[in-house]
Amino acid sequence: MSTISCQYSMEDQKAFSSLSGDWNPIHVDPVIARRLISGGVLVHGIHVVLTALEQRFSFALSPASLSSLRIVFHRPVRVGARVVCDSRFQGSTHSEHLLYVDGMLSVKIKARWRVGGDTFENSKVQLPEFQEDQFESPQSLEWGEIETMRGGVPLYLPLDSVRTLFPKLSGHLPLLQMAFLLATTRLVGMICPGLHSVYGKLQLDFSETCEQDIPILSYKVTETDVRFRHVEMEVNGPGVAGRVIAYRRPEIVVQPSLSQVRDQVSPECFDGLRALVIGGSRGLGETAAKILACGGASVWITYCQGQVDAEKLVKELGTEGVDVDCCVCDVLNVISVQDAIKKMRWVPNVLLYFASPFIQTHQGSFSHLLYEEFSRVYVGGLANTVEAIRGVSQESLIIWYPSTVFIDQPQPMLLEYSTAKAAGEALCFQLGNTLDGVRCYVPRLPRLPTDQTAGLVDAVMPDVLEVMMAAMDVLKK
Repeated sequence: MSTISCQYSMEDQKAFSSLSGDWNPIHVDPVIARRLISGGVLVHGIHVVLTALEQRFSFALSPASLSSLRIVFHRPVRVGARVVCDSRFQGSTHSEHLLYVDGMLSVKIKARWRVGGDTFENSKVQLPEFQEDQFESPQSLEWGEIETMRGGVPLYLPLDSVRTLFPKLSGHLPLLQMAFLLATTRLVGMICPGLHSVYGKLQLDFSETCEQDIPILSYKVTETDVRFRHVEMEVNGPGVAGRVIAYRRPEIVVQPSLSQVRDQVSPECFDGLRALVIGGSRGLGETAAKILACGGASVWITYCQGQVDAEKLVKELGTEGVDVDCCVCDVLNVISVQDAIKKMRWVPNVLLYFASPFIQTHQGSFSHLLYEEFSRVYVGGLANTVEAIRGVSQESLIIWYPSTVFIDQPQPMLLEYSTAKAAGEALCFQLGNTLDGVRCYVPRLPRLPTDQTAGLVDAVMPDVLEVMMAAMDVLKK
């Protein structure tokens, strides 16, 4: 058995996107990716696969071609995560590669090999190095369009790039097979399902000879299931046939509009509040900012990455005639928090704390690493923020800290998240009892529709505006 570990950077992402032609924003745009189901930029699944297959040629140096390939993408790999790859070999004809992140299985690969020279060396296929793709940006397809999709994806392979990224694989595996694997990520990420896609499975069988001489991946959608967002495609090309399973991921969740909020909030009900909304550019923080502004509060929004979203919201809330602004704030950085407080034109008398990392689920034994990731934000970040506010003023301060019903209704895969939220509640209790003039409200909110809670299977959730207005009622004058 061979074990390696690696991490993927944004530079790696750009290099692989250039090689594969898959420029889906979930792989290359941090601002857009943070709004999606992933909560951040994801490594291309095929990138991870090719990294694993490189291990086959770390020990067996003679050329070999794939006979069959079975891949299951269990969990996505986020940029910056440490990936551990365990590779097992049965002679020179079978290999299995298991890739883990934080102890959880992310990708499972089973490969069968034909040992010897390039089985396609006599092929008539002329594989170009470059190709103008059919689509410069990912297609955004509705279900009705997906169900009837069929077509072809040109095969090409930039030799210098592939030799740089995968030196062993490109020197021993038939380049036509590599080109086909790369074309599958282009198919899923750019064409079908396209923009709103997640790669699920790949099953390929390769023949010993290559009769077809046209460098193209042909595809046809054979099955869809709207309930589970499932898309199955038949694929074939020179010396290869199989199927791709992908999913149409949820689109970006849109919070209630300002007009919807205005219709439900009594004007002046929040008069006199000077509200600091940490993490207010999107999600529940965005909705809270709208509720406060429509009720007459002054509102200051912070963001960590979403500057464009925050500035757009500030411009929108400005139409309510209240004092509203925004600035960047990283709650894990004490200096960043202090700088944000200093930029404010007034001292806040209410703090609404929506900062959150990506809410990652976890199976198996308790993950201390995952708990620490949550608690750094839910506990440490809150402490940093309150300390910065109290450093400039000893005025009365209300802390409104959204917790979770999963403390009362335990969910096995959310143990670390719930425990960290409970620790945040404990911090609020201590702050409220040890600091003069500080009061804390800690509503335990149900699962509400946000970018973080969107899933591949649609779930019925409460109305976000109704729940948030009820929870924020304690802030009314």
